[in-house]
Amino acid sequence: MYSPREDTFLMNKALHFYDSEFGLVGKKVLEVGCGNCYNSFFCAEKGAKVFALDVDPAALEVSKKEAKKKRLDIIFIQSDMFSSLQEKDFDLIFFNPPYLPSDDIKDITVDGLEKGRHFIDIFLKGFKKFLKQDGVVLLLHADYNDLEATEKKLSKAGFSSEIIGKDSFFFERLYILQITRKSKQ
Repeated sequence: MYSPREDTFLMNKALHFYDSEFGLVGKKVLEVGCGNCYNSFFCAEKGAKVFALDVDPAALEVSKKEAKKKRLDIIFIQSDMFSSLQEKDFDLIFFNPPYLPSDDIKDITVDGLEKGRHFIDIFLKGFKKFLKQDGVVLLLHADYNDLEATEKKLSKAGFSSEIIGKDSFFFERLYILQITRKSKQ
């Protein structure tokens, strides 16, 4: 299971921003690839109805136990991306994908294949049908994941994106994209 690191904390800052702008109380929230559920727990503590999705059943079991200890009501779903998800109409969907470039997946928590885009591209193809019309997506992105390609794919699908958070380290620059549907004019 992936322990909270710089990317987790950057997403948490973005969730704080979302909470200050829109409020999390009563919102229907989906975390894709929840792992340790650090950010799902934050959303649940703020009053959101949280769905935590992960492919790893062991990670889900650990997170379920921790949620029970914390007395948080979270719905856990074992799913490979969106394949087993039945719920729709989420106010907020967020994803901190495995984004490190690799030749093959050795560690599902970090390896994102070529340019680190494998899971980002799957996410970009699938999130639209689960998001409310006025919903928001928060997506973590690294500088080597080809941000321009992501923005083009989003635009083609009728979405716009804005960088609402970033952090730099000696080995990478991380961004949080806030994604919304383009307004019709």
